[in-house]
Amino acid sequence: EQGNFYNSKMYFYKKNGNLNSIHYQEDGRNLKTELFNRKRMVTEIIYFNKKSGDKEKVEIYKNGKRKETRIYTAFNVYHTIKTKE
Repeated sequence: EQGNFYNSKMYFYKKNGNLNSIHYQEDGRNLKTELFNRKRMVTEIIYFNKKSGDKEKVEIYKNGKRKETRIYTAFNVYHTIKTKE
């Protein structure tokens, strides 16, 4: 009768066994996805709107440091915020 949702974390691997991404769900809805390179460093984090499932924000990393943040206002429309070094 009562549909309970659970928080989950799913790991995805490449054919050679290296970590490709980690996908997070909260209350049964997409929350965020972390993408990794071959050195197991984060290259991108994609945040999703829990109600609509659309991208809200994408953080792009280079050498383990955040390079830029893209904030989405529509499907393919976003504003870029560069990180000062």
